[in-house]
Amino acid sequence: MNFTKFSYKIACWAFIVIGVGHIATDLLSPKTHEQIEYIQAMKEFSINLLGTETNIYSLFQGFSIIMGLLFVSYGLINLFFLQNHKKNLVAKNIILLNILISLACMLLSLKYLFIVPITLTGLAFLAFTFSYINRKAKTIKT
Repeated sequence: MNFTKFSYKIACWAFIVIGVGHIATDLLSPKTHEQIEYIQAMKEFSINLLGTETNIYSLFQGFSIIMGLLFVSYGLINLFFLQNHKKNLVAKNIILLNILISLACMLLSLKYLFIVPITLTGLAFLAFTFSYINRKAKTIKT
């Protein structure tokens, strides 16, 4: 396997791990007494969104699970791109979009999150970047 595709796969798997890990920790991690109190307060804060009555906790949970699902999906879609281009390299515009998305995710993680998403989004950013650089070097050689 060449380095371009290998680094691309690493980036894809970083996104998949972020998504699976996020969903798993969100749904399976035990809650402390203090967290349960905050969750209850969030449930008591009702809001009306476009005619639908909900609460802040439901909104938070929904966005959280969707975010995890989207990370998994983004990684899988990119793996499918790679699988469907076995002989050719993934298109330059797709790799550039992936670099931009992973950089944005890394910067947002740096501002708002903790070491695990920072590391994994940083890994995805670096791996997509290396894939692009190596891809560019290969196209110059040929």
